[in-house]
Order: sequence, then structure tokens, then C-alpha cells
Amino acid sequence: MDSLRGTSLEDGYSYIVSMWFRLQFLDDGVVPGCSAKLVKTLCYLVPQLEIVRKLYDSRDRIKPFSVTPLMKIEGGSQRVLMSSRSWRARRGDEFVFRISVAVRDLDELSQLQGVDEVVSPRPGTKVRIVSDRFEILSPDALRMDLEPYSIVRIRFLTPTLLSSKLMAPPLPQFLSKVRNVRSRYVLYPSSAHICCYLTKLWNKLFPQMPVSRKLTEEWSAYFMGRLCEVTMVTMDLGVKPVTLSYDVRRKVRGFVGWALYELCLESRKVLEKVGRLLALANVMGVGKTRSMGFGMVEVEKVPRREE
Repeated sequence: MDSLRGTSLEDGYSYIVSMWFRLQFLDDGVVPGCSAKLVKTLCYLVPQLEIVRKLYDSRDRIKPFSVTPLMKIEGGSQRVLMSSRSWRARRGDEFVFRISVAVRDLDELSQLQGVDEVVSPRPGTKVRIVSDRFEILSPDALRMDLEPYSIVRIRFLTPTLLSSKLMAPPLPQFLSKVRNVRSRYVLYPSSAHICCYLTKLWNKLFPQMPVSRKLTEEWSAYFMGRLCEVTMVTMDLGVKPVTLSYDVRRKVRGFVGWALYELCLESRKVLEKVGRLLALANVMGVGKTRSMGFGMVEVEKVPRREE
């Protein structure tokens, strides 16, 4: 596939690596409601996580990594721990979390093999962090096999933040009129906003094989958003808006829940593109602040008998 204008093969990444870690509290301790803050703290305390630490410090608008909140394993399922209020973990409590990061060379991950560290994220609280398992995906492996009129379900496990400006037409005269308009987050699972964002993310990570090849990255994302708005039709949904305190000064308002979509498409080429975007969402999430646990989703194909 041709590269997008203004990019080069050197700009792209070669793999996405999902790394799962186990976290055990060796003392009682307080965990922030946005538990991914604790994960970020660990990235600055554990020497082997330098690759993630550098990405946190970067000024990229769309960061090439995502972090989940802490999760509790209960009866074979994972309960995501994210709220507005801090909570107390007891000595011996165990949790898991995932970090997904785009890399150009697998040698970058050599230092992450066999992480087993005891650190103190807060005075008087020690935790043990142990690397559990890795999953390595090339861009070619990021795909969801979809047929014409497939049904997909997206579960929005943590508040999803999709900017109201995502679907602004990338026309200079239009953008100049909304430049100073305060951006809000849409509070419903708009297929247009979801696919527009995922196209931006895909083309940021893999410009060497863009999911859409329009004149610019902005037009590619806008085109895919409009295409999905018409063809990725909402069949049912159960979402609710939620407000979380990000810190003492900032609150964010997004949505959680689920939505069921029908892909009213017969074009195999377009279905492949949409399938790649949805597969990317499963690994990297969708929307702003993915590096702090927001926008964590699960996407799955649903047999028609389960409609």
C-alpha cells in the first residue's frame, strides 16, 4: 500500500506488543480511583519500563501506546477498577493490568523480559510487579474477519472520550470558524467518531500501509468516519454518561456501556478496512487519554442468532 503524503516508511512502527503484568500489594495501600495513575507511577519506578516512561514524556497528540486500569480477576473474568473515588487495597491483594505499545524493533523489548520488582509507589506501601505474558502483533495480523452484514458488539469498559470536533470537515474555511470553539466529548457511541479516531490512530502508527489513502491524513480519517456513519449502523445500545475526577482540578465526562452494529456493506475491501480498525481498538483502545486507562474497549463479532 502507498504511504500517506508527508510520511515515510521510517515514520511507521512494525509491531504492537501487549504486555500483561501482575501486581501484588505487600502492604495495605490507597489506590486512586483512576487506577491507571498507579500504573503510570510504576512505569517511572521500574527501570525495565523505560520505553513506556519515554512515551509518557513525549508530546505526541496521539500517543503510540495505551494502558488499562487495574483489573481484578474474579471467577475467570476481569473486573475493571476505575471510579471517581480512591479505594484501599489490602496486603496480599493481586491485580493485573496491560500495557500495549507500538515498537519499530523487537529488540526494544529485551529489557522487559522477566520483570520482577518490588517498589514503593507511596510511602509505607510496597508492591511487587511481575511480567506475565506478551502478545506481539504485526500490522498484517490486526484484522477481524467480517462478512457482508456482519454484526459486531463493542463494549466500552472505561469512559470513552471522543472529541466533538473529530468529524469537522478538514476544510480551512470551516476549521477557522470552529478553531476557538471549546471541544467537548460526545456521549454516545457514534460509529463516525469511533472510526474517524481509529483511522487517525492507524495512520499514525502505520503510515507505510494506511487504511485509507486520501490526500492527507485528515481527509483519510474524515472519509472513513463518514463511510462508517452510513454503513456501520447502530442496531441496539446500552450506554450511559459518566463523570470521573481525573485529578483535583479536572473532571472528564465520557460514556460506558455497549453498542451493537450491523455492517451494511458488501464490499470486501471496505470490510477489510473496518475489520482492521476494530482489531486495533481491541488492542489500543479508542479516544483520548488512552494512556491513562480511558477508552478501553472489547470488540467481538456476534452471530445473528444472538441479536
